[in-house]
Amino acid sequence: MIFIKPCTVDFEARNRYIVGMSTVEEIEQAIVKLPKKDFWKLAEWFEKHRNGVWDHEIEADAKPGEPLDKLAQQAVKEITSGKTIPLDEFLRNP
Repeated sequence: MIFIKPCTVDFEARNRYIVGMSTVEEIEQAIVKLPKKDFWKLAEWFEKHRNGVWDHEIEADAKPGEPLDKLAQQAVKEITSGKTIPLDEFLRNP
């Protein structure tokens, strides 16, 4: 479920307002009504925001004891114990 704080958006030239969007459908409907300039501004912001969220999740998962850290530890153990082969050798022998 997505929780979004109530907001007021001024659609500049159209002078329209949307108050209290709280569902994805309401947000989608508001986005399609945006002027092109505002749409691209939102798209740029959203991409930066999404990338930041992803970076934060990766950083959190890489902390000691978390999933990526555990996978890295397992990989190091397998490499040092000789349970792996070089990638180029693997690719030559399917």
